[in-house]
Amino acid sequence: MASHTVGRRFLALAVGEAVARLIAFGAMVVVARALGASMYGVVGVATAITLYLNRIVDWGLELGLGVREVAARPEGAARLIPPILLARFGVALAVAGLAIPVGLLLMPQPDGATLAVSALSLLGTGLGARWALLGFGKHRVAGLATVAGQLLTAVLLLALVRGPGDVARVPLALMAGELLLALLVLVALRRDGLTLPLRRDPALVHPLVPRGGALALSALLGIVIYNSGFLFLRGFEGSAAVGYYNAGYTLVTFFLNVGTAYSMSLLPSLAALQGDRDRQVTLFQTAALHVSLLAWPVALGGALLATQVVLLLYGPGYQPAGPPFALLLWCIPLCVVRDLPLMVLQSAGRESVVLRVTAYAAILNLALNAALVPRYGVAGAAAASVITEGVRLVIAAATVWREGFVLPGLTRWWRLALSGGVMAGVVLLLPLATPLRILAGALAYLGALLLTGAIRLGAGLRPSLAL
Repeated sequence: MASHTVGRRFLALAVGEAVARLIAFGAMVVVARALGASMYGVVGVATAITLYLNRIVDWGLELGLGVREVAARPEGAARLIPPILLARFGVALAVAGLAIPVGLLLMPQPDGATLAVSALSLLGTGLGARWALLGFGKHRVAGLATVAGQLLTAVLLLALVRGPGDVARVPLALMAGELLLALLVLVALRRDGLTLPLRRDPALVHPLVPRGGALALSALLGIVIYNSGFLFLRGFEGSAAVGYYNAGYTLVTFFLNVGTAYSMSLLPSLAALQGDRDRQVTLFQTAALHVSLLAWPVALGGALLATQVVLLLYGPGYQPAGPPFALLLWCIPLCVVRDLPLMVLQSAGRESVVLRVTAYAAILNLALNAALVPRYGVAGAAAASVITEGVRLVIAAATVWREGFVLPGLTRWWRLALSGGVMAGVVLLLPLATPLRILAGALAYLGALLLTGAIRLGAGLRPSLAL
């Protein structure tokens, strides 16, 4: 029953996330073509730096702390949410107030001006309470609000960005989308009868500070893993190389965000099962198979068609992005499985352990980028990311393995492996246009899952997983 609850919540949230990310991705493809690789690289650097600032403002709430606290004590949420929002908005004003002059006065241009505009999106983060909706189980509302925010961003991008000179308008559109998302979430909470008067309450906020700090620092280190490749490439290879890397990572990030939606759907159920280790372990193993069911074919099929997909979406000017994109795709299964043991730790309030796991991985990633990027360029940055995520998965899995949270045995994976092999054969052998090869590969994978019994059809052709 716990896995069914996770599945329903995941579908409600993931559909919204997927639609929102597809809208954003489509708009960013158009933007990448309009700006060119060099100016798109400027956007990539500004976005990478803003991600660090975003995690400081968020302070771990969107990453699970807020979700867990609201889910554990929904009756006290009306007292908890307003002082948190007030404190976060104050932090957002302070961080943006520091970032804007640094960008305008100390950084090279147009990088600095783009960063200064990007910093304004932190105000939307400060006012954001999507974590509260997730804690209340309002995953569908959270998904719809996310779609609305991304839709506004896409409309503004398509209307405002026409050429390389419009680079600073990209973060302006992103800011508008963040503010709309925050506003819609607040309206949804009020419609549910939750009054949100602005008030301070240090007694409620202060106990969350050290736990949120551990998650915030963990998130910052996670972003080091995510975008240190951007910064090393900017320093050693130039902005065009960053643009190629950003093109591939934009695609990968879409699937990683869907994986994050699953993790956020899993967290409340794991927290609710505290004290029932057997059911937690069963849910953990089922979740590992579920996320692999989707991540495995994306990585395998995408790697086989990486260059063709890049040419289809970005045009011939981005052909160098194909090989590194093929490598980056393997981050998807590694990351979505890695998140599962981290959710086990967060559900038990062990944010400090999550921080330690991430710190080891960040140190490794910096060392790998320093060694590989000067010699291998964009491919070296991609390889550093994949190696890091593989090691991070091993460390996270080993951390919870001692407590009984073991990944499913090999006998439960053979259906996925065989189905992926069938899909690869179809993708490689059929001489079709790229969109048709993708469709044929997906149908072959689904058919193999049905034939091997990984997916079974019940009454009314309702599918169920039997891994």
